[in-house]
Amino acid sequence: MTSEPLSTGVLQPPAALCDRCQRPFDPWPHPEPLGLDFRWYDTVAEVEESARSGCVLCTQLLINGQLEGPQDESEKIVSNVGKFAIYRLNDERNPEEGMLVLISMYWFEDPAHSDTTAETLPTRLIVIDEDEPRLCADTSAICKSTPYASLSHCWGLKKFLTLTKSNFSDFTKCIPSKDLPKTFQEAIHIARTLGFKYIWIDSLCIIQDDAEDWKHESVRMGSVYGRSGLNIAATSASDGQVGCLFDREENWRCQVLLGKDGPTSRLYECFPPGLLEQPIDEIPLMSRAWVVQERFLSPRTLHFTKQQIFWVCRSLTACEIWNEGIPRVQHYLNCSLDLPKGDDWLSRSGWPSIVEQYSSCRLTFGRDKLVAISAIAQLIQRDTPDEYIAGMWKNELAAQLCWGTSRGQRYDPAVAPTWLWASNSGSIKYFNSAPYTWPVTKEYIDIQNIDVEYLTPSNPFGEIVRGTLEIKCEYLKECTVYASLNNRGIIIDENRTLRGRTIIESMDFDDFEQHAGNETFRAFWLPIVFRSSPRIDSGIVLEPTGARNGEYRRIGQAELQDYTSASHVEDSRKGVR
Repeated sequence: MTSEPLSTGVLQPPAALCDRCQRPFDPWPHPEPLGLDFRWYDTVAEVEESARSGCVLCTQLLINGQLEGPQDESEKIVSNVGKFAIYRLNDERNPEEGMLVLISMYWFEDPAHSDTTAETLPTRLIVIDEDEPRLCADTSAICKSTPYASLSHCWGLKKFLTLTKSNFSDFTKCIPSKDLPKTFQEAIHIARTLGFKYIWIDSLCIIQDDAEDWKHESVRMGSVYGRSGLNIAATSASDGQVGCLFDREENWRCQVLLGKDGPTSRLYECFPPGLLEQPIDEIPLMSRAWVVQERFLSPRTLHFTKQQIFWVCRSLTACEIWNEGIPRVQHYLNCSLDLPKGDDWLSRSGWPSIVEQYSSCRLTFGRDKLVAISAIAQLIQRDTPDEYIAGMWKNELAAQLCWGTSRGQRYDPAVAPTWLWASNSGSIKYFNSAPYTWPVTKEYIDIQNIDVEYLTPSNPFGEIVRGTLEIKCEYLKECTVYASLNNRGIIIDENRTLRGRTIIESMDFDDFEQHAGNETFRAFWLPIVFRSSPRIDSGIVLEPTGARNGEYRRIGQAELQDYTSASHVEDSRKGVR
């Protein structure tokens, strides 16, 4: 493989506009914060004719606007064909700069963005400064400050070459490039082009048929990605055969120069908003659970997408259009690849938001639920005296027990006890995740004992064998649950009233399918915390396990609004386990 310059796509020279597209750029009589409406062409055919005549904005709208308007004037329909963001550029900027190399070299030279906390290199690395890559099986002889690249990618369903016990020795001599999937080949090419001698790729550096090696290496993910000089993200690739580099339409972006060259000229960049803000579930890599910690912990990442290349680090999100950072123009430029900003996101208070984002992603093996987020947990643990307990924090445990999921499903076989969010494959929601961090005014439970057994006793961030939580509670009330048709339940407590009326509340099942066949059944409502702004009791719904008296399993989450606060209703103290 040769290290040839990387193509960043073709940028057409600034061009003129048709009369209709010129109107939004003309001086407005007065500022309009909500924008102005402009009457455009009456038919799609007219737009097509304008594009053929050379109007670059009409061309862009045809490519990206998905026009479905009338084809001729006989159809008198006025429709909104979508939005287009127009951003004025700094006239001194060179629009043809090589974005990839410029951004990469700029940040590599900035020591403020280097992570020097890792004491050692990864156990293994791939050597890429030779004709063919090979496995460096022991990195202890390499200077620990040696930079290396890493790769974030989707495995997909197609089989590809991986490191195994049987080919380990052969890999130390040579890993044939032709046998590697396209994504790996191009990632190696990118790393070479940027001057790296080593790259870390999970499937080539962890022995895939060795459970002990996997357990040993999986707990080191934080240092692997945190120590990486650059994380190369195959963001638009659903599997290893798609690759990192994509052919692009010549008209994927356009610039408009208004006025003659000189102090009065204006240069604009025109693009569809979707160029930056794609739904996460439409970006293959971003839907993979393991990638959450890879993104959060990597000091700097280059995202290779079908549209363009993005540079993302803690302080900056940039792309080929804006090498000095993506400007925030109203709501048009919210980039899906942004990282959390601020100093407290990587903390106990930021943990609910991390769990929400992580749980919305796909995980191939349920047993990896806590392992795939363990690197972030370890980093938070390093800076807090609090104790991490199977996906939760001890001093925040009461509030974190109140997680909910609207369309969840329990893992089968079980990978965690029911009181842990890690037991569920659905998207988790918290009442106290940013930006809505409602403070807890009162806790109704007193935690007596937490007993969690880990698969590897020395690793409290790994897989769980079993776990029980013993608590004392102020309120525990038997109630009737009606399983409705929208994956929710209705709780009715005939003996618990307020101002003469029976209390009725809704609940979210942890796994609706387990109760879909039961129209009604008896359960227990357990309030856990009360927050005064807004006035809401948050708690969970339990059912007896039948194994022993006082032992329950969680089946859902529920909240009581202001007028039905548990603190206003008399009840007896009971214990629950």
